[in-house]
Amino acid sequence: MSTVYIPDTEAGERMGLADRLSAFPGVSVRLGERFSAPADEVAAGVGGADVLCVALAQVDAGVFDAADRLRLVVKCGIGTESIDLEAARAAGVGVVRTSGVNVHGAAEYVIASALMVGRRLPWLDVDVRAGRWPEARIEWAGRISSLAGKTMGVVGLGAIGRETAKLALGHGMSVLASDPFVDPDSATALGVELTSLERLLTEADVIAVHVVLDESTHHLFGAEQFAAMKPTALFVNAARGAVVDTTALADALRSGVIAHAVVDVLEEEPPGSDNPLLELENCTLTPHLGGCTDHGYDEIGALAAELIRLHLVGAEQPANCVVIAPDSRA
Repeated sequence: MSTVYIPDTEAGERMGLADRLSAFPGVSVRLGERFSAPADEVAAGVGGADVLCVALAQVDAGVFDAADRLRLVVKCGIGTESIDLEAARAAGVGVVRTSGVNVHGAAEYVIASALMVGRRLPWLDVDVRAGRWPEARIEWAGRISSLAGKTMGVVGLGAIGRETAKLALGHGMSVLASDPFVDPDSATALGVELTSLERLLTEADVIAVHVVLDESTHHLFGAEQFAAMKPTALFVNAARGAVVDTTALADALRSGVIAHAVVDVLEEEPPGSDNPLLELENCTLTPHLGGCTDHGYDEIGALAAELIRLHLVGAEQPANCVVIAPDSRA
């Protein structure tokens, strides 16, 4: 009998893993009760598990110390910053993630943000309800911003970035992309012009961030980058909070260096009461839900279950999903 421990209900219930794994012969599933469990709770419950499957639950060295049978951690998502990878390597535990799925949600988030801000939907709704129907129409007729004819700047042309580019092209936008790891011919085939980040920042009307968080992308966007953007620019971050210097973004919004930002991810989640973005009317904030759609969670759950099945039968994991090879124990 193999045991799979799923400490957070986000993975077990919302992504349907409990139901999927219940159909696996010879597999026992243990579920936690917290939506996203902290590391100490994961450590307290992991004992005896062969596989640990997490969404946003924290996995630190203490978890590996408490798990004498653990051989695999499955991350339901792409970002592995919630997992201590060095501790996993030291313990000889493999780590895999659900790469290649759930690309639509974050891409749709970018387009939805651009449409919402450009068409001024929340603000016009307020005007109508406040009896300012004639005044709003007079002020905004012919001034509403269309996506058609504008330029989308995609920073990071991976699976989500490519989907964002496709949706932008479908709305009549031209697309510039910056990604040092992408072949220019593949970008051209997509209908996207690959260029430098510097040029993208100066020419794009909407800038969408789709990079992973690592040492090279930490605070990739700071005061210098915001200063290079158009004063009418919309900045959308649905990647990772620490890709952006929060203070620099707040300063840029407060001083009118850029027009608006839509931010799904923050350096500190949930934000502290002193986060400067909370006080800015030209910043729209959402609670890290950019990719959390019904369709996306179904895709993640299905792939996570398949990664667990492959591990249990001793089959090779898809190369794009492997962070640390499952057979890494020295």
